[in-house]
Amino acid sequence: MSENIIENRNIVWVDIAKFIGIFLVVFGHTLSPFGLLKNSTFFSHLWDFIYLFHMPLFFIMAGYLYKSKTKTDNYKKILYGLLIPYLIYQIIYLPFKAWYLFLIKPYLGYKILGIVSGAILGDASSTPISIPNCAPCWFIMTIIQLRLLFNNINLNIRNLVLLNISAIFICKFLFINNINLYFCLDNTLMAVPYFTFGYMLKSYTKKGLRAGGGGL
Repeated sequence: MSENIIENRNIVWVDIAKFIGIFLVVFGHTLSPFGLLKNSTFFSHLWDFIYLFHMPLFFIMAGYLYKSKTKTDNYKKILYGLLIPYLIYQIIYLPFKAWYLFLIKPYLGYKILGIVSGAILGDASSTPISIPNCAPCWFIMTIIQLRLLFNNINLNIRNLVLLNISAIFICKFLFINNINLYFCLDNTLMAVPYFTFGYMLKSYTKKGLRAGGGGL
């Protein structure tokens, strides 16, 4: 089997997984506004089940799609494919968030600074210095950091094991001490094992397909 056929089969599998993940995100978010979580034990348990794995699934897919090219190429992909769209979306969303806050309580001075800070930090929850501007953008911020991290380490087994052990221990420390980091760094640390799993899954899948002739 040629390299292109192997790659196409992988893309189809990833597209199906992404579709499932996107559907679960949309479905999960439709449960809360209609009061279904409070009024139904079934939907409450269903929501818990969906949120147990749907974001890890996205991080696994992100790791699977990560390509270890030259640092320059990876930096360009981060800049044009993630950072610039992130900033554009935050800028577009900012006036709508300001208007929403004004309707709630018309004292916008510190709130404007708060949502600007929130747009820069990318956090999904309020901090002492920020108010979330576009909360879902935390995912993009996390992916940016994961790609920067993987772009600046030697991706061998030893380094990946050390990276994941370190991330898990730091997350445990943060959780025990109720510490939240800025710039979604705590989310990034929690996502490291899933991103790594996706990256390793792709490596072993390619090796298996080559060794077995692609299963044909």
